[in-house]
Amino acid sequence: MSGLKVLFGAGDYGKKALKYYGEENIVFFVDNDSSKSGKTLLGKAIKHFDAVRKALNDYDLVITSSFYKEISRQLIENNITNFHIYHPIYTKQMDQYCAILERKQVKSIYVYGKDYFSNTIVGTIYQRLGENCVKGIVEADDGIVSFFKDNADCVIVGDCELAIALEQRLRRLMDGRNILIINPFKQLAYYDYEELVYPTQIADKNEGWDEEHWNTILEKNLYRNSINAYVEEAIKKVPLFEHIEIETINRCNGICEFCPVNAYDDSRTKKEMEEGLFHKIIHELQEMDYHGRLALFSNNEPFLDKRIIEWNKYARVHLPNARMHLFTNGTLLSLEKFIEIIPLLDELIIDNYTKDLHLLKNCEDIVDYCEKHAELKSKVTIVPRSPEEIRTTRGGDAPNRKDKKSFADIGCIYPFQQLIIRPDGKVSLCCNDALGRSTMGDVNEETLKDIWFGDRFQKIREQLLKGRGTVDHCVYCDTFNLF
Repeated sequence: MSGLKVLFGAGDYGKKALKYYGEENIVFFVDNDSSKSGKTLLGKAIKHFDAVRKALNDYDLVITSSFYKEISRQLIENNITNFHIYHPIYTKQMDQYCAILERKQVKSIYVYGKDYFSNTIVGTIYQRLGENCVKGIVEADDGIVSFFKDNADCVIVGDCELAIALEQRLRRLMDGRNILIINPFKQLAYYDYEELVYPTQIADKNEGWDEEHWNTILEKNLYRNSINAYVEEAIKKVPLFEHIEIETINRCNGICEFCPVNAYDDSRTKKEMEEGLFHKIIHELQEMDYHGRLALFSNNEPFLDKRIIEWNKYARVHLPNARMHLFTNGTLLSLEKFIEIIPLLDELIIDNYTKDLHLLKNCEDIVDYCEKHAELKSKVTIVPRSPEEIRTTRGGDAPNRKDKKSFADIGCIYPFQQLIIRPDGKVSLCCNDALGRSTMGDVNEETLKDIWFGDRFQKIREQLLKGRGTVDHCVYCDTFNLF
């Protein structure tokens, strides 16, 4: 990166952007918060927007805030158009994709869909590959005829809000064509965070939320348009699942109040998966050259299964292209087990549950080990969490949620992406079906593909086209993930 820049947003994004672009390339910060005016952030002055508005066109302006939509509109209303957007995940991913395009020597690129991020994507390509590579930005409503006509090498999704829907449309319409499709807004890791330990102030904040606050925050951050656009697109040609969870034992030693299967409330009959069934699942995935997400856990603590490391080894050997991840509460994860399993995983998330958010002793040992083996930091995230926090309703089954709201008009992406297998081989509706109240098929008797493309899943998908209010188990679900 080169050139002098002004960063609009003196917060967490701004700190990350300062490091990303280099302190020597940043002139000052701009912010709308008057209380920050006259102060500094990491040695750079913070100026109020009104004080420097007329001078901003003289700089390379970068929005460094999660409120990029609002700030983008503000800038455009003030006739400031020479801006780009920094995002701690999307910006890094676009850099990584550009490196791939450089290696492949891609010469003909289209951007599909236009929003506030589009110019940032084009600018990144210009900088890395040259201006001649970008053949145009095509509005989402204009179709994709030009990609075929001009023999495009690559199409990049350019609309953040509609990203998953546009990617699905491209994959459906370009099936069989040798065109590279890139969605820079598709988050690959669950926690793409630079530090080993997730900031405790976030956990502090979540712990302090009551249900009223949770519902208020949720209503302001719904992905209604994104989810419904995806469901409308995916129902036209259901894609193969790209996320699979295999629950090898249906038990957890955690006592989290938000979990319907915590150690105190679990009503399930204890069951461990038979080895033959596990091998059948892995071999079916191998036959289809599965390269999506794979996790040997679901609504359980994976390290209660003494076979978990060996089974991860088996899965890694047979599914070398899968992205393997694991969530654990860390209580049974010794440093020795950590050292044995981490080479097998692409990502390990340790939810460290303590009331005062302190790290467990074994988690401290893991942090110390990772500090000495820096190559592991990109794989491991430890998240301090409280067992008493307010979280989603888990499909309406969370024990500590009483004030449940229905978001009846919003669909859901999970039945188009997730396959959740219980220890007895039964397939659940989704990861929020912790109690196994809905069964979509039985892997003992059917293939994974037959279940996935079968009548039970298809009926649910068609219902979700009208919104989650049409599915009994989904009426009070407030999970709105986009991946």
